[in-house]
Amino acid sequence: MRCQDNFRCSTVKRCNLLKLDIYDSSLKNITNQKYDIYICATGYEKRARYLSKKLFKEKIDIAKIKLCLAFTDHKDKHDRPANDIFFKSHGYKIIDDFPTFGRLSSYLRNSLHTTNESEKTLSVLIDYSVMRRSTYSEILLFARYLSDNGIRVRVVFSYTVGVYMGSKQPKIVDDYRLIAGFDGVGSQKKEKYGVYNLGFEPYSVSSVHEWIEPKKVKAIVANPGAMNGSANKCIQLNKNFIDTSGCEILEIPLYSVRNYCLQVNEILKNEASQFDVVILGVGPKPFTLGGLLCSTSKVNVSNVYIRGVESEPINVESTGQLVVTVCQFN
Repeated sequence: MRCQDNFRCSTVKRCNLLKLDIYDSSLKNITNQKYDIYICATGYEKRARYLSKKLFKEKIDIAKIKLCLAFTDHKDKHDRPANDIFFKSHGYKIIDDFPTFGRLSSYLRNSLHTTNESEKTLSVLIDYSVMRRSTYSEILLFARYLSDNGIRVRVVFSYTVGVYMGSKQPKIVDDYRLIAGFDGVGSQKKEKYGVYNLGFEPYSVSSVHEWIEPKKVKAIVANPGAMNGSANKCIQLNKNFIDTSGCEILEIPLYSVRNYCLQVNEILKNEASQFDVVILGVGPKPFTLGGLLCSTSKVNVSNVYIRGVESEPINVESTGQLVVTVCQFN
């Protein structure tokens, strides 16, 4: 990845990843733009409506199409009823989340065909704060597909930083899955190099580590994180894994997906020729997004996530901060 230190504006830095430009941005820059489509999600977390409420307070008609994906479970938990009421009352089209890979892309293709048929540019805003990773990864693949077919696509990803309003219990691991479209093409002969985005699920990391069996590991911790002390808490929770695996710790600010991409791409540049790289996302969603973006330039990089039984749902409230990332497909 070649980095350029020029600025498009005072809050935006640029770096290049093949045909993809990645920027860190801000709420101000979100509100200065118009979009063809805005996609968000509703669930039981209070922060699900944080960005949309901000846009509403600014009285901004942000997009031609406003689409809200609704989870089919926990419909009466915590802030889910309030979220649903908000999105319905502000003109969002609410549809059930697409659990099957490819269905969202088909829906978007049909929607955009009728509203933007003759355009050669497309601008999309995504609030992925409470989205499944399979959803925003599919949106990335869809954007790349459109770009390959001659459409200039700009996708703005916004993540509302949040804190748990209670104590969250560890997930019970059932299975490990590769993210569709970002599953890599390994040689089956090379040893593995693990890039682990650490979070607050230490048992999950240890169990996946035993499955991957990497020769080397780099563990990434968000610092600064969502709150003061988040990085130290993450390291302490994962201390047993860190000590037994001998992994090296890399600290990256939560608020810069661009920075994440620069540093992880440096790892890939040094290690991907010798190893098949596995990126494990059990940390914050901006780092999961960063791992997906880095994978677009390497065929032997796999993105892995954990499936399992969640603990009792815990509400998440916004800290008032956003992580905004602009992806320009050229």
